[in-house]
Amino acid sequence: MIPILTARQMRLCDDAETEKVPAHVLMDRAAQALFQTLRTHPALREKSRTLILCGSGNNGGDGFALANLLPTATTVVVYVGEMTADGQPDTGKMSPECARRYANALANGLRVQVTLPEDTTDTVIVDAVFGIGLSRPITGRCASLLSKAAARGCPVLAADIPSGLHADSGAVLGTVLPATVTLAIGYPKRGEVLFPGAAYAGEVYTADIGIGTGALPTPATAHLLERTDLFPLLPPRPRRANKGSFGRVLLAVGSPLMSGAAYLSAFAAYLSGAGLVEILTPACNRTILATALPEAIITTYPENQPDPQIIKNALSRADAVVIGCGIGTDEAAEQLLRSLLGQVHVPLVLDADALNLLAKNPALFAAVVPEQRAQTVLTPHPGESARLLSRSVSEVLADIPQSARDCAAAFQAVVIQKDAHTALAAPDGTVRLCPYGNSGMATGGTGDVLAGLVGGLLAQHAALGTGVSVFDSAACAVLVHAIAGDLAESARGGRSLLARDVCDGIADILRKADIR
Repeated sequence: MIPILTARQMRLCDDAETEKVPAHVLMDRAAQALFQTLRTHPALREKSRTLILCGSGNNGGDGFALANLLPTATTVVVYVGEMTADGQPDTGKMSPECARRYANALANGLRVQVTLPEDTTDTVIVDAVFGIGLSRPITGRCASLLSKAAARGCPVLAADIPSGLHADSGAVLGTVLPATVTLAIGYPKRGEVLFPGAAYAGEVYTADIGIGTGALPTPATAHLLERTDLFPLLPPRPRRANKGSFGRVLLAVGSPLMSGAAYLSAFAAYLSGAGLVEILTPACNRTILATALPEAIITTYPENQPDPQIIKNALSRADAVVIGCGIGTDEAAEQLLRSLLGQVHVPLVLDADALNLLAKNPALFAAVVPEQRAQTVLTPHPGESARLLSRSVSEVLADIPQSARDCAAAFQAVVIQKDAHTALAAPDGTVRLCPYGNSGMATGGTGDVLAGLVGGLLAQHAALGTGVSVFDSAACAVLVHAIAGDLAESARGGRSLLARDVCDGIADILRKADIR
């Protein structure tokens, strides 16, 4: 996991580092990282010419430093900063390090001009205009040049952050040059991993140039999940094991005419590696689910009459419980939820209709004792969060990590705030952001799959006694789900993607884990 920093936090870390390492050394490291990205990334490396757009600050200095590493014959630098009265770059308005790198570029024979070249065929653009300090809308000549560059259709490598994005909110300040690849210098910034900024940042990578986070008054509480975080969080698979070794998941799911949610969540729980999956559902779903998923144990209760003894017996067998997928919000569903919340003593996942019932009647959650709340995971989408927090959907979407934090604090539980980039929050305010997933996953049933995944992983960790926290198990499930969705999109395309395709992706991901 990599810390995600605000602009202020990044400046604190940068200033502290320059007291130990000269600024020009850090700039050289940044330029080398940009150079390597140009030479290795498939979308950038095939281009024979490089056009670097440089501003007047240290971001522009990074651009000039990069120019000094590239062949002069195939490199053009366009200065986008302030000009003198005679139309030349105003070195007096440049940062000291930018001015020095500009002079070096001229001395090395590089072409530095103030207008875009006419021909940008076979060209990659490097955006080194604005860094994290931009706080007001871009206007005038700079806005015009960025807009024209965007219109060229060339692949773009952004140095640190795409010019035109607010580093903290991701808001577009006047205009923006969309990036194909963004190389975050030091650490990723909130504005390039949160929407709307993430839509303009392309693929985001991080360049470690030796800047630590020791200067922060408090440790960073927001982190970006990486693919490499997945495998250490998966439950082990000891050779000498039986189905009981890998946990039993109880899923209180489904209702009349809503058997699909029950099937998808239970199927995902099995795919996660759980040893046994028990579905607690109305009797009308028995034949459907027994046919669709014969591996599952089907326990039923009379339609609209959840039986307390049946519920109690099912809970006694469970290592983890999932409730909510497709249960509805009628009186019977509320009775089911009330009974479960009052008796469960194992890790618990509350999804979909369970969350809607809590929003209607918050007193239901009072049955959950504090110790149990720490073992509880809520999985709201923005609409469900809005109802739980009594705010608008637009307010939730305006700051997904903060909405996750607020919900986790309100319920003292782990929260998976689903979005294009899903955020996880712990009761102590710690946040993790998942940068994977795609719009093809915005289809019915994928949330049920995620709920089943979380429950399956919780059950395994509980049964195996791994000591992995509920927060870490939830993060693992989110990673598996998002990466599986990306695999499914690659195989089928986003428009035709179905929840069952995400399930196929889960199997592929976990097979690779076994190979490792």
